[in-house]
Formats: sequence, C-alpha cells, structure tokens
Amino acid sequence: MLLNVLEFIDMKMDKQQFSMIGCSFGGYIAQGILDRKINQVKSLCLLAPVLHLKERNLPMKTMVSDRTDESIIKQWNADVKNAYNSLITYQNGKNAKRFLNEIQPGRLLINKKVINNEWKENHYLFSHMPLANDKRAMHNVLIIVGKQDHICGYQDHLDYFKKFPNKSYVAINNAGHLLHIEKRDFVLQMIEEWL
Repeated sequence: MLLNVLEFIDMKMDKQQFSMIGCSFGGYIAQGILDRKINQVKSLCLLAPVLHLKERNLPMKTMVSDRTDESIIKQWNADVKNAYNSLITYQNGKNAKRFLNEIQPGRLLINKKVINNEWKENHYLFSHMPLANDKRAMHNVLIIVGKQDHICGYQDHLDYFKKFPNKSYVAINNAGHLLHIEKRDFVLQMIEEWL
C-alpha cells in the first residue's frame, strides 16, 4: 500500500514539496511517506495515527452520549449499529448522521476476507519503524488524538513523536478514534492553524 502511494506521489508531484494529513492507518502511511521522502515533505498532520508499536497503552472503551441519536440508529441494521457503537465515542444525532454519511460508505467497500484474515497480525506494520534512523525531524507536525481512543490510544503518541521538536500535540477529551467526526469544529480549527 505504501509503495502504491509513493508511486502516485512520484507520478503527480515529481520533486515538488507537499504537506500531508493522515488519519488512523492513513496516518501510519503518512509516516512511511515521510520516512522515504523526508526532504520533499513540508509538514504533516496526523489524526489518531497508528503507531509502529505492537504493545500499546490503550484506555478502556467508554462512551459519551446525549441520546439524540436514538431515532436515527433505531433504523439501522445490527452491523451498522455495532460499528457505530465500537467506533464512535461521542454519540449524538449529528455524529450519527456523519457516521452514516462519511464512515459507513467506506465500510461497505472493505474486503472483509482480507481484513479478518491474518493481514492485521502479519502485514499491518512496515518491516521497519518509520524515521528510526533520523534522530530529529524539523517538520511542522500537528498530532491530534482522542483521550478515549481505545483503538490507537493517546498516551504513547507524545513519547513516540519526540523526534519532532516542532510538533503540536493535542489530546481531546470526550473524543475517540474518529475525532474528526466527533469533535469536527475543534479539529478543523487546529488544522486551519496548522495550515
């Protein structure tokens, strides 16, 4: 997957500098791109990124809800309800609609045979840690995580990204892994500042 994205960058960007935003596994891919194209990347924004760690410090799964989503989710089938409940920490009517419109269409495209197979165990992480040889990367980096992210966590990120002295690190309370859905206004404000 990383090689495909690198090939696309070479084809479209040539030697031009660029900035990246990556979310979750896309944030991990962005770290791989930075590792390979460190002089071409201008800046980096990571939203709840996967880290190159097998052992992680993850918070317990919790939910915050104002129950304004009940009339919406009662119409969903069990698969969509389960996905919503496992992925969205801050549950309300607005976030339920965003989940249905923005996350669910991508879920329908997933090849479940690949995802449920040994892929995550054996092929998820790169063969080496991104930026392992670069002691410091002077890039402008924004890292936004949710304090209730039970998928990627938040505590490991600050130490993991110590190689970026010009980083801004924001841990949002009452937000989980899909913090760009759950706390959109705040996340957009941070991204605008980074841009």
